[in-house]
Amino acid sequence: MRSIAPRLSAALSFAALSALVSPAQALMGDTVSCEGLASYRCSTPTAVVGAGVEFTSTANGFGYSFDFDASGLTVTVLSIAPGPSIAETFLFADLSTPFTTFSLASSSLPTLDASAVEIDTGALRLNVMDGFIAVGQAARINLVPATPAIPEPGSYALMAGGLALLGWLGRGRRRQGAVLR
Repeated sequence: MRSIAPRLSAALSFAALSALVSPAQALMGDTVSCEGLASYRCSTPTAVVGAGVEFTSTANGFGYSFDFDASGLTVTVLSIAPGPSIAETFLFADLSTPFTTFSLASSSLPTLDASAVEIDTGALRLNVMDGFIAVGQAARINLVPATPAIPEPGSYALMAGGLALLGWLGRGRRRQGAVLR
């Protein structure tokens, strides 16, 4: 009589690994909106995450790029100009799942620290202040969107696969019982 334990253990291990949802993939494919609330305007009102730099914005010679990836946002200075500093607020919203938390992972921008970033009703509010910055300086903000309430199709596929696996294991168990009788 062969033991079912090794097969069951392997199946449960596979199911557990498959069920892990990588937070690093949370934003991929989501549509994010961008709104400059003062003199800056975003290059496009919405963009899909994963297609390179999603937004750029310039005003009075100062320019920024906003690159969302699977787990957050990188803000990079594209251009600077002599002249007065401008305070600007950008508002970014994930149109499918609102942002819930953030952390400022790194920043070489002296005018962008944790106090310049906040989550406001599911949207990321970013307060940028031009001045004392250099081209190429950047800040990295990690974002966590809300967990969607509706299961994704992959969850249903995983459940169906688990049920099929349990049926296959049960079938083998019935065969063993028939041979022993």
